[in-house]
Formats: sequence, C-alpha cells, structure tokens
Amino acid sequence: MPSIIKSISLDPKTASIARRVPNFSKFVRECLLRWDAIQRSPDCPVERLGHPLTGDFCVPAPTRICLKHWPDGVPRMEDWREFRTMVEFDDYHQDRDRLLQGWPFLEDFECPQEWICHRAEMSNHAQIDFDNMEIEGNAKPTAREKKSKIRRLWAVLWSRN
Repeated sequence: MPSIIKSISLDPKTASIARRVPNFSKFVRECLLRWDAIQRSPDCPVERLGHPLTGDFCVPAPTRICLKHWPDGVPRMEDWREFRTMVEFDDYHQDRDRLLQGWPFLEDFECPQEWICHRAEMSNHAQIDFDNMEIEGNAKPTAREKKSKIRRLWAVLWSRN
C-alpha cells in the first residue's frame, strides 16, 4: 500500500514526546485505527475472510489487528491454548461443574470467554482512553524571531573572524 504523507502540528511538549517514540508513523497509524474502531463497529479480518472462530473469538495474531475481538490487545499464546482447551471441553461436556473441576480459577468468571478477555487485558499495556480525549482544535504555531538584515549581516561578518 502506498504511503500518504501528512504533516501534523505539535507543541513543544508533544514534539519532545514524539522524538522518544521509535516509529512515530506506526504509532499514529495504530492510534488512528483504534480511534476509528471506537467511532464505528470494528470488523474482524478473520470473519471477513469467512474463517471459523474459536469460542466466538478469532485466533489472536500480533500482526493482524482485530479490535472487534481483541480491543485490549491479544492474549499470550499459552493463555490462548488454555482457552481453546476449555472451549473444546465445555462444548463437549456442557457442564459448568466439570469445567470448574479442570479450571478452578474460572469460578471468578462467567465463562471461558470472559477469562480470555481478562487475560488479554492483563497481558497488554493500558490502551489510550479515547473517550475522554480532547481532539478538537490544533496546536498553535509559534512565530520564530525574525532577524533584521543588519543582524544577519553582522552574524556573517562575525563568523568569519
């Protein structure tokens, strides 16, 4: 996909922060995707392709962003494997007591789906709270001090010495 170059206005504080972000463009793209997902119902690339879901979730992949099933980020793979085992067991037995015998920690959760969402949330850094973010307006540019022609001439002459 071709890149579209956009420029943004930053104030001194946000410019300082932007310099510390390793890949600022990727960071901005990720923020835009998350913001867009909140504004409308997110879609799932796996569902769009017609692939089956596991326990109402798509397979988590760090390279494919699915904000519908993983709004907090993907769970760790060992948690996902545990979840798949729980779902297969639950589909076969349809018995909550037997499910709790195998996974007693599920007692704190309504179902395995709630547990995997909790684990995904625990495995990822806090996401940006877009609901309370003020995004109207623009940073006001600061005017640079213009040097008079005499000052510039003086600076050139002074630098030669």
